[in-house]
Amino acid sequence: MTTNHFKFGYDSFEHAFTRNPSFRQGSNHTVELDLRRAERMLWIREVLGQTAGTLCRYAEQFHEQGRKKRRRVFYVVEEAYVVVLDEPEDGAKPLQFVSAYPTAGRDYEREIKRKGGALMEERRVKPPAEKEKAPVLDGD
Repeated sequence: MTTNHFKFGYDSFEHAFTRNPSFRQGSNHTVELDLRRAERMLWIREVLGQTAGTLCRYAEQFHEQGRKKRRRVFYVVEEAYVVVLDEPEDGAKPLQFVSAYPTAGRDYEREIKRKGGALMEERRVKPPAEKEKAPVLDGD
């Protein structure tokens, strides 16, 4: 399950980490960082590093403004969040960050399948083991 390199554009950063209660009505987000949303940076790191729980990678395809778009959707089951990345047309270019959001209280797997998403891979990621401390030997 590789995520390659990814790009984090200004608009997507603003969308993910700032807040606006009337965003759906067309208003822009504020430029002030929302600390609760900033926690999503950890989600993104866990998905990209593949270090969290059961990680399901879905593929979506759709048309936007007459162009075919491909998207990777990473769903972390135990933590109930999603990270979304767009695939570039040119495979040599980085993935484009789209969004990260919580899914608690929703049947997200059913939602993604209803939108035509296909499960590409499911992997249970074990947390990194703690390093054992070397025994201390007292010398004479």
